Amino acid sequence: MALQRAADEILSEIRPPNFIERGPRTFREVAHWKAHEWANFLFYYSLPIFDELHARDLITEETRSHWMLLIRGVYRLNGRQISYHDIELSHTELTSYHHNMPAVHGEGFCTYNVHSATHMPACVWRLGPLWATSMFQFEGFNSTIINSCNGTQHIPLQIAERVSWKRSFVEFAPNSPGTCPQLNQLKPVIV
Repeated sequence: MALQRAADEILSEIRPPNFIERGPRTFREVAHWKAHEWANFLFYYSLPIFDELHARDLITEETRSHWMLLIRGVYRLNGRQISYHDIELSHTELTSYHHNMPAVHGEGFCTYNVHSATHMPACVWRLGPLWATSMFQFEGFNSTIINSCNGTQHIPLQIAERVSWKRSFVEFAPNSPGTCPQLNQLKPVIV
């Protein structure tokens, strides 16, 4: 708990660069972080946090160095131009991150996601940089879909109906917004 409080304190002092629209949220809210927040944490916030935690003797150099393997491995796969050499280095770093996880953090941290990171270089080789296959732009739509459903039964059917309704209204509604009061009443219901 002291480690989390210290990390939250450091995180609250970080001022993100201009191109990051939303400031970092605390680790108490980590369960609600969006994918963009995780990416910002990995690339921009985590190293200063880990450096400061190491300076305060709250984490070991081994823990900090282990985290750097993940940062470097993922960063190499997110560039505008990625060479085969970058992919090889990333593979080495992410494989080391995976193999050293039990020694640094314990067996309980050896999750499927940690293992999956070892496959990222091969995916980048086949599909291109991580940013080119990102699903960030669709992330906000999940809450729209969830909010369009009522109750807990027949969720797939509800989603299909809402999408169908929206397509019907877009096709048949007047071109200028606000001219169809019935459509305006249904907006909160429509995906």
